[in-house]
Amino acid sequence: MKKTLLSLVLGTCTSALIAQVSFDTQTSGTIQNLKGSTIKPGSTTVWAVGAGGTILNTTDAGNTWTSQSSGVTATLEDVMWGASGNGGLEFVWACGSSATALSTMDAGATWAVQSQGAPYDAFTINFQGISNGIMMGDQFYARSSNGGNMYTPTVTNLTYLAVDFIGSTGWVTGNTGFIKKTTDGGATWTDQTSGTNQALHGIDFINANEGWACGLAGTILHTTDGGTTWTAQTSNTANLLSDIKFADNQKGWACGYTGTILKTTNGGVTWTPYFSGSTGTTAWLQSISLFNADEGVAVGDVGTIIKFIDNGSSANIDETELNKLAIYPNPASDLITLKTQGTIEKVQIFNVMGDLVQTEQSNSFSIRELNTGIYIVDVRTSVGSYRTRISKK
Repeated sequence: MKKTLLSLVLGTCTSALIAQVSFDTQTSGTIQNLKGSTIKPGSTTVWAVGAGGTILNTTDAGNTWTSQSSGVTATLEDVMWGASGNGGLEFVWACGSSATALSTMDAGATWAVQSQGAPYDAFTINFQGISNGIMMGDQFYARSSNGGNMYTPTVTNLTYLAVDFIGSTGWVTGNTGFIKKTTDGGATWTDQTSGTNQALHGIDFINANEGWACGLAGTILHTTDGGTTWTAQTSNTANLLSDIKFADNQKGWACGYTGTILKTTNGGVTWTPYFSGSTGTTAWLQSISLFNADEGVAVGDVGTIIKFIDNGSSANIDETELNKLAIYPNPASDLITLKTQGTIEKVQIFNVMGDLVQTEQSNSFSIRELNTGIYIVDVRTSVGSYRTRISKK
């Protein structure tokens, strides 16, 4: 587990306020590049797909992942939960290279190949319900009205990278910064003015009016009028952003190159970037799914899965916490000893910038190599997790 404290405000009183986002590296069981993910709304169930026909599934908010058999070796670029049915049916679709399209009706216990072998690569797929859907990619898009059993292709000269729908209204982004809109389920598309020529890799709408798109060079765009006008937002990174998701009109997350994850709590007016030193990975994070406004998973290259949780800006280290975790001596210059409830499983020490600077697994160890200053000690035990401060002299 990698848990990172992002900022710290210390005072002279007995409690301190911490603004904290934690990042936990999950065990995926694969080293294949993971390209896409989807969540069943209102649940802790996620599917992730990637190279070599890889499909992974979690039903416990990303704590454990199991492999599902896709029956293909194609690179799967995207996956989309579409609907629930009677008798516990869960309809999910995936797409990938050579216009490969897969579907499941039983939450992935079995996957059926619906399309394969065409000279086009599909990069994105979207179903609204059980019947109507579209997959789009390199110089083509294909619509289905029967759950993907048959797709009707249209050849174009564009490369489509991400698509999102609200009912029959949808938006698609692509490699030259274009954004197109449809109001008839994808039968016809009209151009919108994005204001950028950077490739746009992700798009997400929370209703028919408000949405965001992201892409190369840290590009983030925002609209409140269905895409008639798009306004650039400051992402505070130049890294490629692969995906973006919003839980509501205030809280959103994005992910991208070299382990980058971004967070906003004000609709994107300001974005807080967390880079590899905080997220714990340099892998390209290619897709993000949210369990709620403050918790989700990002998946990426070499089987990387990061679970993130925003614990809020008022997580207190107070006397109650200090009574459960004691450190002595404190201040200290070298050897310290921890006394806490339960068996210690992992100890992590963070500086005031939120960087992980030391990891231990025992109740006694040296902090000799740390610079003089204030640190946060995060301790995971068999009965719970505790946090306190230490001063290195």
